[in-house]
Amino acid sequence: MIGTRVSYLDEQQRLEGYLAAPNSARDLPGVLVVPSWLNVNESICKRADRLAELGYVAFVVDLFGAAVRPGPPQSPTTVVGPFLEDRLRFRRRLSAGLRAFQGRPECNAEINGRVFSTLIYMAGVNRYAVSIGILYAKKIMSKNSFIRDLSCCDSPTD
Repeated sequence: MIGTRVSYLDEQQRLEGYLAAPNSARDLPGVLVVPSWLNVNESICKRADRLAELGYVAFVVDLFGAAVRPGPPQSPTTVVGPFLEDRLRFRRRLSAGLRAFQGRPECNAEINGRVFSTLIYMAGVNRYAVSIGILYAKKIMSKNSFIRDLSCCDSPTD
């Protein structure tokens, strides 16, 4: 399993996501991971690693900027607030992550002649932000996409 940081931009904002993939991965199904308010931290990277162990390529989107790692005592509302006030900014940030992910050779948008878009995995994100993200994801992805809000589940089997 390979885990690596990936630098990319959203306009002038430098971002740093995390890519997890099986060894020698090429043209595998992709999972776009949208982290909680804690951004790209060790916990969410381990979740991406687990997805890679299952045979997917997982990319954790950087929501707040390279090296920006919020945490207590900060309030989640304070950290996520700018996205809640500016939906377009949140959409741009998700799109930047998706574009960076789609450009990776480990993940291919076409498998066996049919389009495979990206699965959206949202981990512990504010419910309002999740709804904005899901609505936007449905606009940019094909009917073959699967979007699951995992912040609503008590266990992986829910």
